[in-house]
Amino acid sequence: MGRKIFKKMNKVVLLVIYINFLQTQIIDLNENQNKNNNLVLDKAIEDYTKLQKKYSDNKNINFNLGNLLYANNNLDQAIKEFNKSLEIDNNKLKSESYYNLGNVYYKSGDLENSLNHYRKALELNPNDYDAIHNYELVQKIQKQQENSEQQDES
Repeated sequence: MGRKIFKKMNKVVLLVIYINFLQTQIIDLNENQNKNNNLVLDKAIEDYTKLQKKYSDNKNINFNLGNLLYANNNLDQAIKEFNKSLEIDNNKLKSESYYNLGNVYYKSGDLENSLNHYRKALELNPNDYDAIHNYELVQKIQKQQENSEQQDES
């Protein structure tokens, strides 16, 4: 009876070791994937920066560059590019730029600016369900923070 338990324990130990090995392999793959993604993003940012210099009046380039910078976590530069993309008479692009600015400000922790930009996006496109969702979510988060601060003061 003792041998059967010992054999089962060995199998369990080997299984745990194998699972740990697989997890390290997955982590290594994810790290390599992240490095490759960063290289692709850096190259795309470089290419869009060149395009921007060549076609400085094309605000779609600013918008796309802002998206790339946001994806690369370069939030200050993303804000600049999205603001440049607002200098156009295209309400669809403006609405999307305001929405993306709301996302950037949310990610940077500036909830008030985030709400303001989602609101502007909704003024231009009241049926933007993503903007509606994010606006409501940020409102809830802001209220929770205010309630938490009030409780801390009590």
